[in-house]
Amino acid sequence: MVRNCLSLTSKVALTAILVFTFTACNEQDLVLDQENPLAAGAATTLSDTTSGLTELPGISYESVLEILATFGNDVITVISPILEALDVPGDVASTFLRTFKVSTPFPNPDGSGTMIDISGVLIVPVDATDSLRFIISTPPTYTENTSAPSNIFSGELPLFYEDFLNYQYFFAINAAQGCAIFIPDYPGYGDSYQQCFHPYLVKEALVNSTIALAQVAREGLAENGYLLKKENLITGYSQGGFVATATGRELDLNGDSYGLPINLLVSGGTPANITIVKNIARGDQILSIPQFYSLPLSFVYPYAILGYKENGNPDLEVSDLINSPYDEGCYEYLNGQYSVTQVLTYFPLDNLGLFTDDFLLDNQDNASVAMLDSLVAVNSIDPWVNNVPVKFIHGLIDEAVYYENITDFIDRMEDLGGTPDLYTNPVTEHLLTLVDYYVQIAGYITEYK
Repeated sequence: MVRNCLSLTSKVALTAILVFTFTACNEQDLVLDQENPLAAGAATTLSDTTSGLTELPGISYESVLEILATFGNDVITVISPILEALDVPGDVASTFLRTFKVSTPFPNPDGSGTMIDISGVLIVPVDATDSLRFIISTPPTYTENTSAPSNIFSGELPLFYEDFLNYQYFFAINAAQGCAIFIPDYPGYGDSYQQCFHPYLVKEALVNSTIALAQVAREGLAENGYLLKKENLITGYSQGGFVATATGRELDLNGDSYGLPINLLVSGGTPANITIVKNIARGDQILSIPQFYSLPLSFVYPYAILGYKENGNPDLEVSDLINSPYDEGCYEYLNGQYSVTQVLTYFPLDNLGLFTDDFLLDNQDNASVAMLDSLVAVNSIDPWVNNVPVKFIHGLIDEAVYYENITDFIDRMEDLGGTPDLYTNPVTEHLLTLVDYYVQIAGYITEYK
């Protein structure tokens, strides 16, 4: 389904309103003696981490006001009517949120049998008299440990980071409207930093870790007197769209068995079919446009290759797929110390300089090329017959997660009898479609909360 895009004024206004996030609380440990059911019996070496919640200091309302003051009165003028339209309490200064780190042991995705300490952040209203809709919000790709959600909300990272507003803050505002927002750190970041290599686009590890943390988060809220609605909402953009869709599929089909049934999945900029994205990176010109030989986010496939190799596929030879010096350099630049901007600066945009000829020519005689093709196929998301509403949001000219991958996925869902809905902005690429996603998800949260 193709809809008209929103006006620029609306997008700017919504972006401004979403700056308003407010958290305040003192440190306090709220530990649960709960074993993660997904981890039970899965490892021989146990982690020292106990499943539970730890309250974080968060970001104060006053610090947000200081940042807003730098924009001038025009911003405040724009924000006021939107606050009213979204039914946010008028006296926002008296509205505060609580933020918690969620922690639990989890099997190391490298298959070693050891345990790692995965984490995430949970945002809830201080005073909640009604039951809350629990929302699982999986974040876009990040490459620096300081960008892990639990680190952002620990107060160690400024609201504005590298001149952009952190994604997580856009969701905090919805907690003030009567929702519990859970945002996972991906394995390899947060508490598990340097305990494993991030399993980038490794479907099973990302799905299972998200579910394990969400279970702990819900249990922790119940232990602390919060009432939660039975059904959960799940959403994410870009890599978050991949994780949300794969996790949403599992919870749509088997949510009751996890204690996490869902009532809505909203996914934006989703690389559902990684094979199609890979083939364009490789040079297969689906649209017969020469510039598609260049992949703007050129670190994506090196990130995935390392994620596959370091998480259960040691025979995958990086140098068979990535040219020198990037075959070794990618380990340094994707080790959690460099931001996305820095990583993009390191990798070349021209795939002919990044990938080997065997990769580009799909040489199946090269064992690593054949193995990567198999891994990408296995980790792409399988279409399914959905039981709950499934909403996709995508830009027609998305240059990072190509439009063809989502239309192919939707076609295959519909062939099975599924009923997904697609919102297309005909004039936006990957980054600008994120604003569309914020607009759409804000409406869906209000509708389904």
